[in-house]
Amino acid sequence: MTVPKETAKIQEKKKEFSFYASPLSIIHILGLLVFSYLIDHIINSFLGTSHRYFRYESAIPYIICGLIIVCLLRKKRVEIVDNHTINFYTKGKLKYTNTIDNLLYIRCAGQGKITSSIVFVFSDKRIRLCMPLVMFSQYFKLYELEKLSGYLRTQFKLKQREHRTVFGVSKYVFTYWNPEKDQNYKIYSESKGRRVC
Repeated sequence: MTVPKETAKIQEKKKEFSFYASPLSIIHILGLLVFSYLIDHIINSFLGTSHRYFRYESAIPYIICGLIIVCLLRKKRVEIVDNHTINFYTKGKLKYTNTIDNLLYIRCAGQGKITSSIVFVFSDKRIRLCMPLVMFSQYFKLYELEKLSGYLRTQFKLKQREHRTVFGVSKYVFTYWNPEKDQNYKIYSESKGRRVC
């Protein structure tokens, strides 16, 4: 069976990135850890401080937090088709599609070569892809988010701009803006990152 020439051309221009990601950012994980400590405190107050339980007490919050993170991990795939359309898949199912014209910016967080999270901000939706398992780089494709952000930056000529918050300019979070959305960046900058439109 031969593949039509038009289909073959589209397949050649398709770029794919696949990895495991979670909707939880670092802030969510810290909140989850605090919640886990509260659960641990409640368990401790009911069971008392027996010597046998005391050995495992400090591990319970980390176990609870780790189990929730692992349960929320999903196989993600991002496709860039014909340098124009961006498709987002979760567990093999198409969840969202849009064009580069509607992309306002991407926000990347991380240190060094490992990007721990990317937020895609379109005119109608935000999509967060986080990789909380930075410490297990040998088992998970942790460099995929860096490859994805690098590809988008070079292919679509995204401009690096400061990420502004109510506390000032962030040192570990960077935004890369669509060059055609300068007017939106002015709104974003004046509102300290709270609004883009």
